[in-house]
Parts: sequence; C-alpha cells; structure tokens
Amino acid sequence: MIQKLLRKDISMLITSRGLFHIKFLLLLLIVLVGCVKEKPCTNDGKPSISNIKEEDRLKIPYQSFAELTFIDSITLDTPVFYGQGWKQNYWHYFNQGRDPHCYYGTNFELYRQSSVSPTYPNAVSVGLEFEGESLSPDLIVSLNHLNYYTYPSALRKPYNFDSLEIRDKLYKDVRLMENDFQFTTTKRKHLCYYNIAEGIIKIQLIKVENSPETTLELINFKNP
Repeated sequence: MIQKLLRKDISMLITSRGLFHIKFLLLLLIVLVGCVKEKPCTNDGKPSISNIKEEDRLKIPYQSFAELTFIDSITLDTPVFYGQGWKQNYWHYFNQGRDPHCYYGTNFELYRQSSVSPTYPNAVSVGLEFEGESLSPDLIVSLNHLNYYTYPSALRKPYNFDSLEIRDKLYKDVRLMENDFQFTTTKRKHLCYYNIAEGIIKIQLIKVENSPETTLELINFKNP
C-alpha cells in the first residue's frame, strides 16, 4: 500500500514538473519571438534587371522627342505630335499583412513615350508594358483613351499586310492592332496600323455616340 502511494506521489510530481517545463518553454518561445527583429527591407521594388529587352525596344522606331505629323480625315487638319522623351516606370502589387514599406508580389514595368500636339486634344503614346509573369511585354499604342495591343514577337511574317498604300505612300510589313472593345451592333473595332520602320501609320476611330468616325494617317515621321 505504501509503495503504491509513493509511486502515485512520484508520478504526480513528474507530471507536475512536466507541465511546468512545457509552460516554461512556451513562455520562453513567446519571449524570444517577440525579441527577434525583422531584417531591414532592402527591396525597393525596382527589378535589378529590366524585363523589357533591347530587341523589343527596337520594334519601336521613335527616338526621344520624335515628331509625328498626321492628317485628320474629317477636318483635314495636320496635327504635329512632339515626343516628350522615353520614360520607364515600375509599379507593384503589395501582399497584405507585411511591412508596407517593402515590396512583395509581382513587378510591373512600363517603357513609354507620349507625344502631344498643340492642335489636337489628346496625346498619342506608344510603349512596352511588361506584366507579372508574362514571357513577353505588350506593345501598346494609345490615343483618345483607347489602347491597341500586339506583341513585339508578332511584328514578323506573316503580316496582316505585306504592303499597304496610304495617301500615295507604300508601307511594308504592316501589323493590324485592335482595340479590345468591339461594338455589338456593327462588330467593328477601333484599329491601328503599325510597322517597325515608321511606327504608327494609321489610326481608325469608328463613330461612338457624339464622336464622329475619323482616321489619323501618317504624313511624316522624323527623329531628332
């Protein structure tokens, strides 16, 4: 009987000590975790190497401050667009719950030049946009808040037009770029005609509400 009581007391003592040790270890772990300082953020969000390659940039013929002259098919005005210089920007999506000063997630990159005209209400821009885990950037032409897309790798044979005559001038190797929006009634889209040698050679805007259908056609393009 005495042996059983002793065994019971020893067992309770071991159990109590075990629980004490477990509680002590948990408390120590909490203290240590609280004392550990996070490593300083060294990622400024800018990729060390640009995702937009030089071979893709060469698909755009414009240098900084290039001049583009078009003719408006409706008004017959000839607005001259002056390039504002190439700009490269980066932006990012942030993961929630992390240091807001550190950048996590996917990098986005934009390489673009906008051209403005003193006689036309909106700028025209052309550039390359790299999004997330894409294998290739998009080549984007923008006018009147409309974007036209293609891939730089698509600027090769077979082209939409091996040759295309616009205002008595013959353009070769022309790619047709479409705006994403399609009118359900007419099945028509805004269109942009583009080639590597001259860049934008024609932008066709179809009629939308109070905006008339019009076409901007290239008359002259020159680099500084």
